[in-house]
Amino acid sequence: MNRGLKLLFVLAGIYSTSHIPAQVLTVGAGANLFVQSNAVLAVDNLVLTPSVDWNLTGPNAVSRTTTVTHQTANPYIQRVYQFSNTSPVFTGNITIYYLDAELNGIPENQLTLNIHNGIFWNAYTTGITRDAASNFVATAGVGPVTMNELTLAHFNSPLPVNLTAFNVQVINCIAHLKWTTAFEQNSHFFEVQQSADGINFIPVGTVAASGNTNSISHYIFQFSLAVSQSYFRLRMVDRDGASRFSNIVRLDRNCPQMIQVFPNPVKNKIRLTGLSIASQLELLNKLGQLILVVDTNGPEHSLDLSGLPAGSYIFRVRQNGQVLRIFKLIKE
Repeated sequence: MNRGLKLLFVLAGIYSTSHIPAQVLTVGAGANLFVQSNAVLAVDNLVLTPSVDWNLTGPNAVSRTTTVTHQTANPYIQRVYQFSNTSPVFTGNITIYYLDAELNGIPENQLTLNIHNGIFWNAYTTGITRDAASNFVATAGVGPVTMNELTLAHFNSPLPVNLTAFNVQVINCIAHLKWTTAFEQNSHFFEVQQSADGINFIPVGTVAASGNTNSISHYIFQFSLAVSQSYFRLRMVDRDGASRFSNIVRLDRNCPQMIQVFPNPVKNKIRLTGLSIASQLELLNKLGQLILVVDTNGPEHSLDLSGLPAGSYIFRVRQNGQVLRIFKLIKE
């Protein structure tokens, strides 16, 4: 107990100095730093006030740097505290003091405590006191949480998915989309979107996500190609309904076009050829809303669209639930 109090006194001295080394706290193997509830542990402008007794066991070291080691979607300040080993569970209040030069363009009224617990990032958006005059953000009621690294970042929630790879290749005129995640937090599903021009995307299928995991996950989605050039992207959706987009991948291929639709533009009737024995035709408006579904039972099919208002539509051909062809249809 006395040893813990002595360490606490030394750390307070480090906190008040002007020149700080990169490594600001070390607990050796077999040693421990005991911090009693409501005591104050100050480490290089990181202030921890546990509401429950906290015992930092060694070996461990706390360092300050300017960049995170775990990828985060949010802009963050150039002051990051890192534990060499993930800390024991902490509950209490955390305050981080910063310099104006470390803000990295983030407005001070949007700074939010972000903690990586060894698996994923968490943003703490309640119990916040921001003081731009004194340059600190205090967050009350944090935890219970383990700490691997922590910083102040923009208030937006971190990505639910850490997407590490996304690519596509063609095998026998089938696009094989593959992607990998390093971890997922409350992820729900991936919506695969396709475009002929790289600007206007429409959904062509969904793949269930892993949910919560800190392991590498691999995904694959297959799509029958029908145009000479395609663009693909992923919409990553979490369980709260929030979503974000991946990067766009482009694919050029040389496959024979089998399914044909004509005329296009159309005034009254269209004709489709090259269909499978049992296919499903879907017509969507420009908002992506499904307005017509027709089942076919032969290689050709005619459809009367004379009652549709003039405008742009999306025409999809499915077989066994898989999209085989997408057309942009113009109704005159």
